[in-house]
Amino acid sequence: MNHSRLADEKADLRKRCYDRRIRILGEEAEAAALAVAKGLNDALDITGGTIVSAYWPLPGEFDPRPALLKLGERGAAPALPRTVGDGKPLVFHAWQPGDRLIEGRFKVMEPAADSPIVTPTILLVPLLAFDRRCNRLGHGKGYYDRTLERLKVNEPAALAVGVAFAAQEVEHVPTDNFDQTLDMVVTETAVHRST
Repeated sequence: MNHSRLADEKADLRKRCYDRRIRILGEEAEAAALAVAKGLNDALDITGGTIVSAYWPLPGEFDPRPALLKLGERGAAPALPRTVGDGKPLVFHAWQPGDRLIEGRFKVMEPAADSPIVTPTILLVPLLAFDRRCNRLGHGKGYYDRTLERLKVNEPAALAVGVAFAAQEVEHVPTDNFDQTLDMVVTETAVHRST
């Protein structure tokens, strides 16, 4: 598939998935977040000091914070990402509930630059859509693809885990060589592992 056609296919899928995700609100979204927290707690091997990064959700985005807190109860050290520039991988910082956050790019809340930098071994990754092969469609800026590519070189055992509503599953996510496959995707109804 040529690059232009792939970009068009991804843009169309993004629009459809934004529209689908925005309909999941309130109690349904909260219940899904709690179910994913339980699913992750059961699926992941957490030892004391395991660094788990999540993200601060945008309005309408799946909320990984209940999962991050639940894993923290088992001894995981929580972290959040910070953007440092176009075309650059994310930088991760230690974070605890109540720590100061600042508004970063795209209105995402992030740790301040002077927060301790850490390297996560488990990343809870946002997405717009996923398929059963754990291919992920993100927002289109490539931050997580660049981050996961670099992390897999430096920390081969690191796990990339998509967290999402079951309604975000699609038959096929269009991909190219730049797109990074997730190790698993956890929704309120299932745990999908890459094949």
